[in-house]
Amino acid sequence: MVPIVSSLRSWIPILIQPRATFRNLIECFSSYDPASWETNKELFDSGKRLAWEMIYPMIILQLLGSLKPLHEESSLFAADSAPNLHVDGALLNIFSPYINPSLDLHLSSSSSPALSIGNIPMSYMFDLSYVIRLSLLALLSPVTMDIIFNHFAPLLNSVFSRLMIATISRKSPDSNTRKSLSQRVKNGRVIRHHGYDLFLPPKPPVPSKMETFVSETRRDVGPRAIKNDWKQSTLNSNGNSTPSEDKRKSIQSLIFIPGFAIHHSAYADVAARMSDMGVPVAVLSLEPLRLAHKLLGTSVNELKRLLKLAGEEVVQYYKLHNLVDHKTEQPFIVNWAIGGHSMGGYATLDLGKELLGMNESVSVTLSNGSISRLSYQLVVWAAGPWANLVPNLRGNSSSLPLQTPSDMSGARPDPFRVLIILASNDNIAKFESNEQKEELLSKLPKKTTVLNVIEGGNHAGFGSYDTAAGKSRVKIDGERDIPLEVQHAEACSQTVHFLLKH
Repeated sequence: MVPIVSSLRSWIPILIQPRATFRNLIECFSSYDPASWETNKELFDSGKRLAWEMIYPMIILQLLGSLKPLHEESSLFAADSAPNLHVDGALLNIFSPYINPSLDLHLSSSSSPALSIGNIPMSYMFDLSYVIRLSLLALLSPVTMDIIFNHFAPLLNSVFSRLMIATISRKSPDSNTRKSLSQRVKNGRVIRHHGYDLFLPPKPPVPSKMETFVSETRRDVGPRAIKNDWKQSTLNSNGNSTPSEDKRKSIQSLIFIPGFAIHHSAYADVAARMSDMGVPVAVLSLEPLRLAHKLLGTSVNELKRLLKLAGEEVVQYYKLHNLVDHKTEQPFIVNWAIGGHSMGGYATLDLGKELLGMNESVSVTLSNGSISRLSYQLVVWAAGPWANLVPNLRGNSSSLPLQTPSDMSGARPDPFRVLIILASNDNIAKFESNEQKEELLSKLPKKTTVLNVIEGGNHAGFGSYDTAAGKSRVKIDGERDIPLEVQHAEACSQTVHFLLKH
């Protein structure tokens, strides 16, 4: 019942704002090939102008022309509050068969409502059948047909054909991943919400009586020393704190964006692995469309809600299970790196561009004074070779708020640290030439970009879902030469090492 309710809830914004959703879909699909969409978008815009200039006036005149005069005693309704109206009879004759062209039509606002033709008082009504006939003729007119088939149809066809591809390509997690996710939810290691799943680090083990006795009798080892191996190793490792925040402890976390048409729970295995290594991971849900684009749920403004909700949960979890080695009343800084797979990887790079253009860091203050914020670290899996989709992230870092400390020379470092992980057997995200690789790297920070390749891995190996393209069963990915668990372990270890690296 809960999944059904959640699914219905995800459709509400689309049903409430269909026009906005349609515009966002156009922007999403056209961003991958702007040139091929330009003509169709221009035709669609010109069709809207024609409809506004011709169709709407035609409908108004039809309604006006369908006024059918009746004698006052056969009046169907009162018109006490009706406004004054005067329409020349010759004009009405063009649109209505009921009006004599030599007469004028008047509507009086007096207490005795009347419609008069000459000096004869009349009442009025709409002839519904006449309106229907004229409306059908208008819809079947050459102008309307031209607007529909020559202006609207090309763009509509492009949008719905791609939606059909997204529908038949939808992928869900395999059965083992579902079972593992369910078990972690029961154990309190995963918190599931409508918009995201939050994967949390392991809880510290309960010390034995002997361990407790030893820890309490040694002055040089505090009672928390037994749990040190379970504490997150990122407390002072990412350097994302300003001098005024030195007393706050930092928790390095990750927001992860799913790939094209992939259910977010298909990344439960990799998210769980990274959380086991000490990094909380929030996997976004992009239901129901499953399209990673800034207009469809992955903009900075959309992430602010997650910063608040997930940030509160991370802080509460760390305090409850004593996963940090400092006084619980002190506030935290929850630094969220952004990552994604495939289409989600390109959305991650777009978010980096959006952050680059901001004058201040994106952060929210939590209930206990802690801060939850986006950090300038990007993790991209199986994306990047289509360099035309990658924004230029070699911006001027001097205009950005300081989140990373200056180096010894006093020069300010690049604002972003970027990790790109590809797979050697990936037939979807692969470099066709060395020039393509150089083009990608030319858009990323020169000194803080890392590009790694997992040998033997493939595109689908970054998640846990069926590699066939949905019902079409058209396989476009390469074959893995390594077990899925090996690719998962390699991708997760590289990511965590990158995030926790000083």
